[in-house]
Amino acid sequence: MDDLKEKYRKKLCAAIIPPEALKCIEILEKAGFEAYYTGGAVRDIVMGRQPCDYDIATNAKPAETEKVFEKEGARVHETGIKHGTVTAVIGKEPFEITTYRMDGEYSDCRRPDSVRFTSDIANDLSRRDFTCNAIAFSPYRGIVDLFSGMEDIENRLIRCVGDAQCRFKEDGLRILRALRFASCLGFEIEEETKKAIAGNYELLGSISRERIFQELKKLLCGVNAGKILADYAFVFFFLMPELKTLKSGFEGRGNIADIWQRTCKVIDGCECLPHIRFAAMFYAPCSEEEAALPEEKKEVQTVRDILNSLKTSNEFKKSVLDLIANRDIVKRRFGDKDILRFIGVYGPNTVNDLFSLLKSEEAAEKEVKPAGCLSNVESLQQRFEYFVQNGTCFSVKDLAIDGGDVTAAGIKPGPDVKKTLERILDDVLSGTVKNEKSLLMARLREGKYND
Repeated sequence: MDDLKEKYRKKLCAAIIPPEALKCIEILEKAGFEAYYTGGAVRDIVMGRQPCDYDIATNAKPAETEKVFEKEGARVHETGIKHGTVTAVIGKEPFEITTYRMDGEYSDCRRPDSVRFTSDIANDLSRRDFTCNAIAFSPYRGIVDLFSGMEDIENRLIRCVGDAQCRFKEDGLRILRALRFASCLGFEIEEETKKAIAGNYELLGSISRERIFQELKKLLCGVNAGKILADYAFVFFFLMPELKTLKSGFEGRGNIADIWQRTCKVIDGCECLPHIRFAAMFYAPCSEEEAALPEEKKEVQTVRDILNSLKTSNEFKKSVLDLIANRDIVKRRFGDKDILRFIGVYGPNTVNDLFSLLKSEEAAEKEVKPAGCLSNVESLQQRFEYFVQNGTCFSVKDLAIDGGDVTAAGIKPGPDVKKTLERILDDVLSGTVKNEKSLLMARLREGKYND
C-alpha cells in the first residue's frame, strides 16, 4: 500500500494543475487554513485523466473563506452557503470551495436535512459516496486516503465509503452514479456495493426525472455502457418500465433476455453521442416484413412517452425520435430524388447518425441471423454519402432563388410562393433543371409554374 501511495503521490505532484486552482490552495494556506483538492479531480489525475474542474475542501468556515478571497481581490459568490459552499472566481475560472462538514439525516433520500461544520478532513471524507471520490490531495499537505480509494482505483473497483446500504439510503441517486462511474471509468462494482444496489434500487423512484436523465446520458456514453446495462437491466427497467414493455412486444423474435443482450451490443457499437445511444437503447429486433409491424409503429410513441417522462429538451427528443422513426429506411425503396429529399428534411448530420445506429444494429443482427434484413445498410449508406458529398440542393433553402425572386417573376405573394418553390425544388431534385438562378428564373417567366 505504501508503494501504491508513493506511486500516486508522484503522479499528483507531477500533474499540471491550472495556476488558478493552485492559487486557491495557496490563498487559503497563506491565511492559516487547510485546503485540499477532493473528489473527481484527484481521482482523474490519479487515473491519468484531465479533470473537468477542481473542487476544494477547507477547514475555513464559509464567512472566513469569503473574507480571505475578497482580500485577495477575487470575486466570491454564495452558491451553496447552506451546505458550506462558496464559489471563488480566480481570473475567469470559478472554483467551488466547501467547508469540511458532517451531514445530518437524509429524510428525502437525496440531500441532508442539515450539515455541521468540522475541522477534521477525515469527517468530511467519510460522508462521501465512493472510495475513488474520497481521496484528498494538497501540494502543501500531501495525500489523505482513509478508505483505500487509491487501491480501488488500481483494482478498477467502485466501492461505497463505509456501509453501502447506508450510503444509498442517504441518497438514492448514488445508485445510478455508481453505475455511471462503472460505465464511464470502465470499473467493476464491488460485491457489497452490488448487493446494496440490488436491494435499494427502488429508491431511484424518489429522484427527480431530470437528474435521472442527466446520469443516463453520461452512463450511456461510457466505455462500459453495454456491460452495465446488461448486468443491471432491472435498474433500467425500473426507471423506464415502458422500455421493458416495448422489449416484451418483440418476444416473437427472441426472448427478452436475448433481445436486451443484443440491445447492449448495439449501444456499444454505435457512435458515442447521447442521442444515438438513447435511440440504440430502443433497438427493435429485425423483421423481414415490408411494412412496419404494429409494435414498430407503437415504438415511436413509447419512446416519446419515455423521453417526456425524463423531461428532456425538445431538441434532444427530436434527435432521438428522428432516428427511431427512420430505422426502417433500409426497407424503403429509395430513388435518388427520395434520398435528396430525405437529406433535405433531416440534414447530413442526422443521416450520419442514422447509419451509425443501423450499422451497429446490423452487426448485432448478424450474430443471430447472418443474412439479416439489414444486409444492404452499407450500400444504401454509400448512396447517401455520394449525394451528401456531391449534392448542392436538398431543400427549398438550398435553391438558387428565393421567395423574392418568385414574386418578382409574377407569382402572387402568399401561399402560392411556397407551393411554387416546392415545385421548383421537385424539378431540381428530379434533374429536370439545374439549380442555377438564370435557368430557374427563365422557367418562372415562361409560366411553367403558373397553373
